[in-house]
Amino acid sequence: MRKFILTVLIHILFINFSSSQTAGYDNIGEFGTHGIAWALVQKDNKFGFIDSKGKAVVPAEYDNIGKFGTHGIAWALVQKDNKFGFINSKGDVVVPAEYDNIEKFGTHGIAWALVQKDNKFGFINSKGDVVVPAEYDNIEKFGTHGIAWALVQKDNKFGFINSKGDVVVPAEYDNIEKFGTHGIAWALVQKDNKFGFINSKGEVVVPVEYNDPDRIKTNRK
Repeated sequence: MRKFILTVLIHILFINFSSSQTAGYDNIGEFGTHGIAWALVQKDNKFGFIDSKGKAVVPAEYDNIGKFGTHGIAWALVQKDNKFGFINSKGDVVVPAEYDNIEKFGTHGIAWALVQKDNKFGFINSKGDVVVPAEYDNIEKFGTHGIAWALVQKDNKFGFINSKGDVVVPAEYDNIEKFGTHGIAWALVQKDNKFGFINSKGEVVVPVEYNDPDRIKTNRK
């Protein structure tokens, strides 16, 4: 009988403890429904997470929290004041909510995620580090220009970045054609209505001084 009473008392104390821990929330979701063992909580139209002990592991400060693992990485996408970022499975902020949009990891021909900020684009890696600053008007997928690089556009000028995030061809050309489309492994570039060629190292191998690309072969301007 004493054992039964003791068990009941412990159960009551646990319930009271849990209630005190979770008090103040407008809504508490089911545990494990967000791709993690935690429960999504809501308070004043803001969202966060609590663990199985009722402890707040992510403060209820976000306008929205996506499920873990749905963005091509084990993190969860969070939204705050119409800006996006990421939290990890420890509840830590790994990418501050400062971007207007974040695409899924791995959708641009590389393991990074394309980010947008003030109508400019860049990349973050799987550590949350900025590998390409959000300074370009457009970034094409890696490998779509006949080379493993990505074509970038800035102020209506074009160039290339490589898979390390380095600028291999400055964004200074009015147009860059695909590598290998002119009967040679190089890429035709255009600047101020003049044409030339760059090679697969990003070096100018034919000066941009020809009026007609077809005349480059005959070496006549």
